[in-house]
Amino acid sequence: VVDTGWCTIDAETLEQNYEHIQFSFMADDLPVDMEQIFIYDQELSDRICRIHSGIVRAWPPGDHIITITMSILQPINDGWDDYPAGDYTDIFIITASP
Repeated sequence: VVDTGWCTIDAETLEQNYEHIQFSFMADDLPVDMEQIFIYDQELSDRICRIHSGIVRAWPPGDHIITITMSILQPINDGWDDYPAGDYTDIFIITASP
């Protein structure tokens, strides 16, 4: 399972932030169809998060690269901190074994 998300102080802030956030996933430099990514909200005692989750299956043995980019289109605040516009990228190397 590969997932990422964004958390805010409350549901209203989450919705406001998501007007200015876009996610993209790449697997071995190929774009992942975002229709294949499961999105759900998770409410905790002090925050609410929107999670984007996908399952990786049947990769050939070897190393594979997952790149997840969250693009913030204009400055936002999650209820705690300010985040400038820009791309925030995480890169994961996954080793599949037979």
